[in-house]
Amino acid sequence: MIVLISGSGTNLQALMDAVQNGDLEAEIALVVSNRKAAFGLERAKSAGIPTLYFPLKPYKDAGKSREDYDADLAKTLEQHNPDLLVLAGWMHIDSGALCQTFLGRIINLHPALPNEFAGAHAIEDAFAAWQKSEISRSGCMVHHVIPELDAGEAIVTREVPFIEGDTLETFAARVHTAEHKIIVEATRKILKELIYKSVVTQVQQMHSKQVSLEEILRFIRAQGFWQIDTIRMLRDAIGMSIEDGKQTLYLSNTWADIRPAKEKLDQEIEDAIQEINKEYQMT
Repeated sequence: MIVLISGSGTNLQALMDAVQNGDLEAEIALVVSNRKAAFGLERAKSAGIPTLYFPLKPYKDAGKSREDYDADLAKTLEQHNPDLLVLAGWMHIDSGALCQTFLGRIINLHPALPNEFAGAHAIEDAFAAWQKSEISRSGCMVHHVIPELDAGEAIVTREVPFIEGDTLETFAARVHTAEHKIIVEATRKILKELIYKSVVTQVQQMHSKQVSLEEILRFIRAQGFWQIDTIRMLRDAIGMSIEDGKQTLYLSNTWADIRPAKEKLDQEIEDAIQEINKEYQMT
């Protein structure tokens, strides 16, 4: 993945730490900043991560537009073929090129809850609203990036209540602490979804080529997906019912070494069925 920053890079550090300690199975291939003095670039360099300084000013000086800048940035990042772009304190409003190029693969961290306080001063705006007794909490979210500012579908949200005696600084500190947690959680979730969709596509192709079901199961397991995810994948990829998927796992040699007792797997699947059905009702 590629991480875009404009400042000190504390959220970048949270991602780097999560990768380092194994909480996030990912590779940060590049860190990009539009500000040369951004300390996040130093954090990346210290960790051996390639960096790119990509400023807007030369474009303005040459009489070029923000659209020109965004288009060139998108082309530059596309050359790295990232699975995901993470905007972690990227203080630049995209004119459309990044969103269009990486649609579905670009997420943004924003210090406010969905449909509340869009823009660069969200924390200050929320604090002012609290002082007027208009709200009792704000928060932060990671959301998909769409053309509308800070309006994409939320991936992870976290409420941060105001506390009596709060100053702007104390409230902002709690928001930032929450941000460091949700950016890792959301990145992990989206990467897993992207990998899942990729594997589903590959399973569909294997099935169309009449690859045996046992070989398909071995392939799914090799990608790191376990039993419940495999049942879900068989349903999504080849239309197999949950019950048939369960029976397939009972009979498969692929899972013989770790297959739980039938009763235990039954219970695990029953617990998962409600969640699976909820997913389909929401889509």
